[in-house]
Amino acid sequence: MKKEKFYQFVPKRNIRKYLQLCQKILDRLCEILKNKGIAANYYIVGSGKRHLVTRLVINGIEQPFDLDFNLEVDLNSLPKKLKEDLAKLKEKIRSELNKILKEFKTDFKDGKDSPSVVKALLIPEDKTKFSFDLAIISKNKDGDLQRLAHKNDNFNWEMIRNSADIENKAERLRKQATSWNELRNTYLDKKNKHYEEDSHPSITIFIDVVNKVYDKYYKNFEVNNVDIPINSKRIVDLICDKIIGLKYEKRPKRIKSLLNFVDSLEKWRKIQPLPTTTDFKLYQDPVFKQLEKNKKIIIIKNSKKLKWFDS
Repeated sequence: MKKEKFYQFVPKRNIRKYLQLCQKILDRLCEILKNKGIAANYYIVGSGKRHLVTRLVINGIEQPFDLDFNLEVDLNSLPKKLKEDLAKLKEKIRSELNKILKEFKTDFKDGKDSPSVVKALLIPEDKTKFSFDLAIISKNKDGDLQRLAHKNDNFNWEMIRNSADIENKAERLRKQATSWNELRNTYLDKKNKHYEEDSHPSITIFIDVVNKVYDKYYKNFEVNNVDIPINSKRIVDLICDKIIGLKYEKRPKRIKSLLNFVDSLEKWRKIQPLPTTTDFKLYQDPVFKQLEKNKKIIIIKNSKKLKWFDS
């Protein structure tokens, strides 16, 4: 009989419980390292940071989930022997972590060494329930992040791909329920579609989904060869700059306030001629609904254009 497998999101309350435990453990680890002259700090990364933690469900039984953390060490604070021997650096951190896991009297087993992280498994009653991965990272002389990794006995610092652009896009999508829910649903659908394919790891799926959903909601439009992301503030700025000529410090902050304002604006009625049609690639957002019934500005939905006209 074929096993039924699928991914589901882990409820926030379940994540919070283990996140708080991990934070206590890693707080203690940073404290101990500091006492030994090693400056370090940690932060959550991956699906935990993105609020997209999933777990596999097999035949109705929920499988363990994990969280990922970076431990960033200051290379300048490292003793010479650890700076020159990266294997000893990783073993030192793993050893201190294991002492803390015992100190906290949890069901965590000793952290295991793997090529790019230290993995700690929570195994109550001989059954893995949760785990966290701790990557050791640092900044090189150019300020770029690098991860401590090894293949066989060869330890070195590997450059980490800069994902700031993707993370910024995801953060912007998260600010609106509609776009964020679409991202989450699309991400989960794709994970379930490709869960057995090595060519589609979670990060690849995440990047693909973020780019597609972002393009749908925040695709740029061009004004005088300048890319301007569509949002309510930009619409206000565009109207003030190109049509009304209103100085920045006097501008209303919201479209609705602006539309009420221009009705009584003497300068508005003196502008001749007004622009007739300007092309925009619009995303569906409640803020644009405020424009539809206004006498000055309307949205032509089918052609996806904003049209300015004088009533």
